[in-house]
Amino acid sequence: INLMPLIEEKNNKIKRAEEEKRKDEEKRKQIQREEELKRREEEKSKELDNATAYFNTGNDYFDKDDYTKALEYHLKALRIREKVLGDHTDTATTYNNIGDDYYWQKDYTKALEYYNKALSIREKVLGTEHPDTKSLIDDIKNIELEKTKKSKFWNIIKRL
Repeated sequence: INLMPLIEEKNNKIKRAEEEKRKDEEKRKQIQREEELKRREEEKSKELDNATAYFNTGNDYFDKDDYTKALEYHLKALRIREKVLGDHTDTATTYNNIGDDYYWQKDYTKALEYYNKALSIREKVLGTEHPDTKSLIDDIKNIELEKTKKSKFWNIIKRL
């Protein structure tokens, strides 16, 4: 009796079974990766929803002239947007609003700090010719001018 064909058939069945098992394992891993990616995207979406809620709450307080509370909520939104979005127009807008919060609290140094962070992102993402970028540049120039006027005023007062 020639057993070679039987052995060869058995080996081929084993190889096919191993190949099936390998393919099933690859499919399982792919499904796990897709589920993990979906979970992360859902988590990011929830975080961004929270950021939007904080941002809008900050805007509500700003509209009520409560700049301290506005700042509190805008900073919460910023932490999330920096983490999830990085250099994005929404992050730049949040920096801009924080600059506004400080501006209306007359903390021009902090306002400029945040306006400049917003400007950096806007220039990178939108370009220097975009209206939002140009508008922010004008705001920064006006604050610098205001700071210069105050400095000159205090220098005159000191001389008196």
